[in-house]
Amino acid sequence: MKSPKVRKIGNCVGVIFPKELELHEGDILSYPTEGTILMIEAKEVMRDRERKEIEKAFADFSKGLVVSETEMKDTFSTYGWGE
Repeated sequence: MKSPKVRKIGNCVGVIFPKELELHEGDILSYPTEGTILMIEAKEVMRDRERKEIEKAFADFSKGLVVSETEMKDTFSTYGWGE
C-alpha cells in the first residue's frame, strides 16, 4: 500500500485512503496520540460491520428467509447445482 498524503481540505487537513481498506463514510478510526508515528486502527470498524452482517443473517434466519442445501438442489439441480 502506498503511503497516504496529508492534504488540505477546506480549513482542515485530511487523508484519502484507498478502497482496498473497505472504509466507509462515517467510520470512526482510532489512533494512539503518543510518539511521532501515526498508526490508524480500523479493527473496531471492521468488527462493528461484521457484527451488523451477522445480526442481519440471524434476522433472516428467524424470519425463515433461508434455504437449505436440499431445497437448493431440488430447485436448481436442472442447472447443474449440487453435482
